[in-house]
Amino acid sequence: MGQQAGLGGAGLGVAGLRLAVLLTAVLRCVPGYAATGSPPLERACDFTPDCEDGSDELDCEGYQRCDFQEGYCDLVQSLEAVPGWTRRPGGPGIKHDHTNNQSERVKLSAPPCAPGLVPCGGGGGCVQASQVCDFTPQCPHGDDEKHCPALCDFGTDGCGWYEVSPGDGFDWMRGQTEDVPPDYHGHPELLDHSTNTTEGHFLFVVQNSSSLSPRAVLRGPQFQQSSSSCTMTFWHYNTGISVGAVDLYLRVSGSDNNTVLWRAFNSQGPRWNRVEVQLGRIPRPFHLLLAKLSMGMFDGVSALDDVVFQNCSLPPAAEACPKAGQFHCARSRACVDHLQVCDLTDDCGDGSDEEGCSPDLQCDFEEGLCSWSQDASGADVFDWTRVRGPTPTLSTGPWKDHTLGLAGGHYLYIEASAPQAFGDTAVLLSPVFQPTPGAFTGGRAPCVMRFHYHMFGTHVARLAVYMRTTSTGRGHMLWLQYGNRGDLWHRKTLYLNSGRPFQILVEGTVGDDFSGDIAIDDLSFLDCFLNDEPLPSVRPTAPPPSPETSSPPGDRCPPGLVSCSAPSGCVPREVLCDFKQDCGDGSDEEGCVREVCDFEGGDLCGWRGGSSLAHAFHWAPDQGETIHDGEQNHRPVQDHTLGAPEGWYMCADSSKGSYGHTSDLRTPLISSTGPQCTLVFWYHMGGFTVGSLQVLLRHGNVTHVVWSQTGNQGNRWRRGEVFIGIANSFQP
Repeated sequence: MGQQAGLGGAGLGVAGLRLAVLLTAVLRCVPGYAATGSPPLERACDFTPDCEDGSDELDCEGYQRCDFQEGYCDLVQSLEAVPGWTRRPGGPGIKHDHTNNQSERVKLSAPPCAPGLVPCGGGGGCVQASQVCDFTPQCPHGDDEKHCPALCDFGTDGCGWYEVSPGDGFDWMRGQTEDVPPDYHGHPELLDHSTNTTEGHFLFVVQNSSSLSPRAVLRGPQFQQSSSSCTMTFWHYNTGISVGAVDLYLRVSGSDNNTVLWRAFNSQGPRWNRVEVQLGRIPRPFHLLLAKLSMGMFDGVSALDDVVFQNCSLPPAAEACPKAGQFHCARSRACVDHLQVCDLTDDCGDGSDEEGCSPDLQCDFEEGLCSWSQDASGADVFDWTRVRGPTPTLSTGPWKDHTLGLAGGHYLYIEASAPQAFGDTAVLLSPVFQPTPGAFTGGRAPCVMRFHYHMFGTHVARLAVYMRTTSTGRGHMLWLQYGNRGDLWHRKTLYLNSGRPFQILVEGTVGDDFSGDIAIDDLSFLDCFLNDEPLPSVRPTAPPPSPETSSPPGDRCPPGLVSCSAPSGCVPREVLCDFKQDCGDGSDEEGCVREVCDFEGGDLCGWRGGSSLAHAFHWAPDQGETIHDGEQNHRPVQDHTLGAPEGWYMCADSSKGSYGHTSDLRTPLISSTGPQCTLVFWYHMGGFTVGSLQVLLRHGNVTHVVWSQTGNQGNRWRRGEVFIGIANSFQP
């Protein structure tokens, strides 16, 4: 039997009160000692000895009690209640506590704060009620996050986690190794995960042999909101012949439905297993529920330890953004990266980074395909499917969408089950875009595509993104991903560069079994412009001029000279791209490679890729912070410039190519260099299957190697240097 108890209007709630089941209706004292009128059962274990020998206060382990000598025990202060309960020794009007000791008591304090505010401990002032449990400490000593810590090893208390229905015989409880019932035959001793000893604490499920309850539900603390990058990790132990399944649910205030975040079926083996789930941006109060399901006969051990919430606080306010190009949020005054603007994710916390965005450049699939369309040319085999909640097949596909992070949100996916067969493809088409500004100037590509993808399952095949400039064919491949990437949504940013109107194709390919669902969500474009005309059916025969052959606009100079943009004037063609500004406005160096380049922000500085269109092995700007599990050995975690994951570098990932594939990174034509000209660069070649890296110089149609390195050079950046000296009309 179980009861819920509370301590009055101030809102100090009891996680549960367990009563012992006795066979008599009155309390019997130990023989030989008198009792005051045979006290009733409810006076046992109430901190007051009714038997002369005090035996009514013995053997109270089955009771959940608190005398406030060491704290609040497992009682949880209500976050909404003002005034609140405080613990203190005696005071005016009360000289002793209930047990007649000059000790601790709980006192209902006068409201120290205005309505809508809650007090910090120790006279630390007041904070908004909406700031309590928002992953950001506002009180001087962090009291506003005390009952909902972002890190919890259950060493001192339950951290706000509690059993929803205590006393029904199938409950979560906090304890140590010695508290785990010993009647689970064949199971090794369950050690605490935090310390790997028998001394630490964790939460585990206990079933009374007479219980028929099928569920033990553990509820976490209520949080106010979370940021777009919020994740939760925990360690779970679930082993036994009939231990049953366990589910983790998300419950958001104002929603009638729970969203499944994670599920484990049956025994996972006698070990602690790490679990990571994405919470993302949740703008309303929410809490989590861990539900343990019984199969009637619960034979096993299920436990929880080391719960960690990471990157869940909203970005802090700032008077001015510290980095150039950052977006200053309108109301929260936080700063977010320019690439996070209009990406269908509230990164500011006030939604201002998603205001004023063109709906034609975004799609979250909540109302359909937006401006995207299924390929109807017959070049693919089947279509992408719009769905919400989990996909029909177990152990593959997402539980929820990326936009809302809820089971009610929509996304697109490819179904890998029959009638689809291995190698079948589904293609999604974007609208047509105008040529990108700066496509032939060598500057930073201004047109950017962002999307989120989910590739989870043992037989996931591949997801590819193409760009085409005609209405037929795939065009050339921009990006490719193979295989299982875990039960997570991953973000990808692509820089688009085209001198002609273009279209983006997203292609999913079916693997060799049914556990190969692939999903996409939140497709968006930044600084791209729609084109009114459809793509031509064939490619124009005359390509647009490139910097190697073109003159600055408005050329009115004699043969052999080219005009400057402003002020008017002419310079010899031979001084174009010679690292010196001969025109007053520097227009003779536009579209040329820069003398120094660190690739920060994805700026190519005039360098261009020239890989084959037949494969995805090509140079592209990237960052270490986009690395996820499985990619650590493919490319650097930190760049060389900043030595940090947020730094940029150029990367050619050989895992996306095959033996013999090549990829070029080249400059526009350089007209001339001086006698001391030297190319200095830093390179990173890690991995046992890495190929070779070469620096070549091309004069006309003749190319020769001036530097080369082959094979694994270790997981670090190394310096390379090539002396060029005096040279004319060449390309590295």
